[in-house]
Amino acid sequence: MILTAMYEADFLPISYGYRPDIGAQDAHQDLGAEFQHGIYGFVVEADIKGFFDNLDHTWLVRMLEERIADVKVIRLLCTWLKAGILDVGGSVLHAATGTPQGGIVSPVLANIYLH
Repeated sequence: MILTAMYEADFLPISYGYRPDIGAQDAHQDLGAEFQHGIYGFVVEADIKGFFDNLDHTWLVRMLEERIADVKVIRLLCTWLKAGILDVGGSVLHAATGTPQGGIVSPVLANIYLH
């Protein structure tokens, strides 16, 4: 909630993913209006395969440090990024990149990274 409050005002209005009160239906509606009244004639859809699995921790932390002066918050986010993922076989996997799958803060961090 803190990260959302800090960064939400910076995100562009055309960024629809994982944001409060904005979603796929809004993107669909805006796109329909653009096709009806705008100058565009085609759509290119892009899905960055494995995006959440490949976020570079070093770059992400550097981006966060530009806005967050509290060392304890940065340390907490770093710890969270390095948290292990429980594998089907019962072993814990520690990824060097990416955000933990299903993590509640992963979408906010992804938007910060993309922005």
